[in-house]
Amino acid sequence: MAFCICQENRTHRIVTVVDAIEVGRKHIDYLDLQTYPRPDHPDAARRGTLWQVLAQIVISQRATLRAERLAAERLFAHLPAAASIRQADASTIAMLIQPAGFHAQKARQLKRIADEVGARFGDDLEQLRALPLIEARAALMSFPGVGPKTADCFLELGLDFPVLPVETNIAKLARSLGWVEESDSLEAIQATLQSEIPAELEAVRDAHTYLLALGQRFCWKSARCSQCPLCITYGASPDDVGVTL
Repeated sequence: MAFCICQENRTHRIVTVVDAIEVGRKHIDYLDLQTYPRPDHPDAARRGTLWQVLAQIVISQRATLRAERLAAERLFAHLPAAASIRQADASTIAMLIQPAGFHAQKARQLKRIADEVGARFGDDLEQLRALPLIEARAALMSFPGVGPKTADCFLELGLDFPVLPVETNIAKLARSLGWVEESDSLEAIQATLQSEIPAELEAVRDAHTYLLALGQRFCWKSARCSQCPLCITYGASPDDVGVTL
């Protein structure tokens, strides 16, 4: 008889981080994975500038994938660059990104960030790529409203640093499966997860994509263990698990 692996994994280590990534990869269509318009995105239609990567990460906060995509498409169709954001009224920006929610707040944040990008980098975010990781992260986190998760997403998805962003969905998955302690901070969870995958960009992007999708779809708010591909793949009778893996 199948059982939920969330608690069992805490004592028997049935599912590793690498196992979860592979299961996520196999269920790519089912999981409806989140993507950003990275400059190197394999789908040419979804490629964008570094500014658009950063702007969409801001837009994505507390938004569904569908709402995020719609808001970003509307924004970039009319205001595709940081310079055009600076010239637009906050109310216009808010109207364009309204589908993503918290639109007035996000509009003000986008304008403040666009001001900083223009003043400090001349709208050339490529300059961050030449900095050491610690300095690039510090520069991003000095932008208005940019915290660790937004900075790490941009470092990975825009600037190609092998940094694994950890937000609430990935943290929930990691805690549910016993990879980390319930009391661990997001920074501690990030360190634990990165220690279990290769320190390479492709491996980090896989981990971000698939762990986020699993946590977002099955672990947040009301757990959906009966539909989770991890529970379906690794579920077995507790009597069948005789040793700690």
